[in-house]
Amino acid sequence: MALKSDFDILCISETWFKPAPRDTNASVEIEGYRVYRLDRPKKEGGGVCAYIKSHLKARILKDLTGITESGLHQLYIQVQSKNIRSIVLGVIYRPPEIGVTCLTEELMPTYIKALALNKDIIMCGDLNCDLLSTNPKGEALRSFITSVNASQLIDKPTRVTQTSRSLIDVIIVSNPNIVKTSGVLDKTISDHNLILVTLNLKVPKLPPSAIMTRSFKKYDPHKFAEDVARVPWDCVELADSLNDRVDAFNDLFITCLDSYAPVKTVKLKHRPCPFITEDIRERMASRDRLQRQAQRTGNEHDWLAFKTLRKDVKQALRKAEQDFF
Repeated sequence: MALKSDFDILCISETWFKPAPRDTNASVEIEGYRVYRLDRPKKEGGGVCAYIKSHLKARILKDLTGITESGLHQLYIQVQSKNIRSIVLGVIYRPPEIGVTCLTEELMPTYIKALALNKDIIMCGDLNCDLLSTNPKGEALRSFITSVNASQLIDKPTRVTQTSRSLIDVIIVSNPNIVKTSGVLDKTISDHNLILVTLNLKVPKLPPSAIMTRSFKKYDPHKFAEDVARVPWDCVELADSLNDRVDAFNDLFITCLDSYAPVKTVKLKHRPCPFITEDIRERMASRDRLQRQAQRTGNEHDWLAFKTLRKDVKQALRKAEQDFF
């Protein structure tokens, strides 16, 4: 199914996988995907996993991942591909026998920690709380979603039997603006239908930027000084107030300057990198000064200082870019 549908990511609640040696990654692999899993070690059933396309960079967030004391399953993975923003993917499973207090006592604290990573969060799974019902379990999940200011995307039944229709499989997102489509697929591989979401994660292309600047290409300082000397500055004294005098002076001076250094609109070829902070800019400027000094003096200590700061700047840039995307 994964190969036929060509999903980038396929998440599964209740995998029933057991830790190796019984169920090794090789025994449950899908060609073209890497499997990231959280197995229930002692009891039968349970377990969650995510199959992620091999070309996507992914890592389990170990400090957020685990099975809680009550039995709530939480698998959090950071996923990134070239030229897209990284996201935090959460695969969640609440076994039906554990209380819904786990939503506020265990799921919410982990979700808040994930928010601190400053990345969009997509959380999915079977929470066994029917959102089509007004019973306490459904109300508890709705309350959780509202409390964390998130959005739940699925609005149709995900489990249909001869006697019931329920919405217990959910996709919860921290930022609905990245969602292109979402819905339910009627795939009869189990008594649960598939839920899906398509995301728009491309980093938005910044519009062309232009600045107003003066062109000094044909500027002649000697001729400019001669023209400034011929300006009738006496008329400035005729103005009634100080503000009027400043305006008169500026008008005369700028009119003269425009003849030698006209204002032009310049289109920037390269937009500044949005992840470069003022601190990094200062370190880059210091690096460049040290390089010029080392080239001028040829001193071994100057070269060492330059190379040390250059390495520091590279590391800072790499970290800033990773944090931004």
